[in-house]
Amino acid sequence: KRHIAGEKAGELNSLGTSRIENKMGCHGSPTCQIEFDGATGWLIGTPNRGLNHMFTFINTSRLGTAVQGVAAAELAFQNSLWYAKERRSMRSLSGPKEPNQVADAIIHQPSVRTMLLTQKAVSEGGRSMVYECAKIADHMQQAEEAGDEKKAKEMDSQLAFLTPILKGFLTEVGKEAADLGIQVYGGHGFIKDNKA
Repeated sequence: KRHIAGEKAGELNSLGTSRIENKMGCHGSPTCQIEFDGATGWLIGTPNRGLNHMFTFINTSRLGTAVQGVAAAELAFQNSLWYAKERRSMRSLSGPKEPNQVADAIIHQPSVRTMLLTQKAVSEGGRSMVYECAKIADHMQQAEEAGDEKKAKEMDSQLAFLTPILKGFLTEVGKEAADLGIQVYGGHGFIKDNKA
C-alpha cells in the first residue's frame, strides 16, 4: 500500500504476510501473521495510552466473536427446524399427528423437540445478551460525548466484565447448538451437502 504524504502518494510501505494460520474449528475468520519490517507507522491514538486502546479493540473483537457463536446457533436452529418439519419417520409416540401422511414429521418426537428448543433458547438468549452489551456500549459513548467521565468509566467496567463472558459462553453454546443441528439431521447431519 502507498502511504500518503501531503497530497501525493508516497513510497510503498513494507508489509507482508509471513504465514496464514492453519486453524481448527471455525474457518469463517482467517488469521495470519503480518510482518511490518521496516514499515512506517503513525500514531492513531492518544500518546502513552496504547494499552488502553488495545483493550478497547479486544473487547470489541470479543463481542464480534460472541456474535459468531449466536449466528452459528441461529443458523443451526433454522436449518434444523426446516428439516424436522419436512423429514418423516415413524409415528409420534403419542399417536399419529399427521394421519394423511405415510409417517409423522420428526418434529413430533420429544427428543427432537428438546434439541430444537435448546437451539432456540441459545439463539434468542444469546442475541439478547449481545444486545444488552451493545446498549451498555451506547450508554458509554453517550456519557463520553456528554463529558460524564464517571458514568463512562462505570459503563466501561461493565463491558470489561461482560464481554469475555459473552465470548466464552456464547461461542461454546453456539457450538453445542450446531452439534444439536447435526443430531436433528441424524445420519444426514455429517454430510457436506446438507445444511447441518
